[in-house]
Amino acid sequence: MADTDSPITLDPVRLAVWCVIITTLLAGLIIGKSLLIPLAIAILLWVLLDAIRGALIRWSSGATPMPRGVATLLAILFMLAGNYLVVWIVLAQAEAFAAALPVYQANFETLLLRGAALLGLDELPTTASMLEQIDVQPMLGAIGDSIGSLVSSIVLILIYLGFLLAEEKIIPGKLKRLPSDPDKKEQLQRFMFDISNTVPCSASSSRPCLRWSSSIR
Repeated sequence: MADTDSPITLDPVRLAVWCVIITTLLAGLIIGKSLLIPLAIAILLWVLLDAIRGALIRWSSGATPMPRGVATLLAILFMLAGNYLVVWIVLAQAEAFAAALPVYQANFETLLLRGAALLGLDELPTTASMLEQIDVQPMLGAIGDSIGSLVSSIVLILIYLGFLLAEEKIIPGKLKRLPSDPDKKEQLQRFMFDISNTVPCSASSSRPCLRWSSSIR
């Protein structure tokens, strides 16, 4: 019986095109990571902010529901309070470690002396002498560069987040006008609907936080 299975054939031109596309995308991600990473963080914060805002609006539902602007402001305050709490915990732990550092240093020097006695060594360099051999200038320069990069990333995140908050009401309309092909338009609608349904506003509610599905249709 003859084998009717056709061998797999690869189109060299199509394969080369896909290789170029993938390489270009990877190069763009690597080159633009300083802009794309803050954008991704801003989108994450935007989704979280919308979830908190939606929860506040639902909790205040009644005769006089909370205005959207007030809910947005309260959600921002909640996020700032959460960030402040995290920073406060980290700084408290850092201060506790700095206070206990002399004890750790004394224990470390005691262990060094015991090790030197066991090995028959006359003397070992002290912690102070070892610290004197460290060049502080490159370390300070690296720390300064890291702080500058962090500040610039925070500024970009705030700019992106402000843009998303300002444009969130008209983004669905812009996305609706992008595709001219009806099939692509339907795919975009389904994609946005899936995104909106994957981010519930709270654990007790299955309603989407990102209300794009109804506005794109």
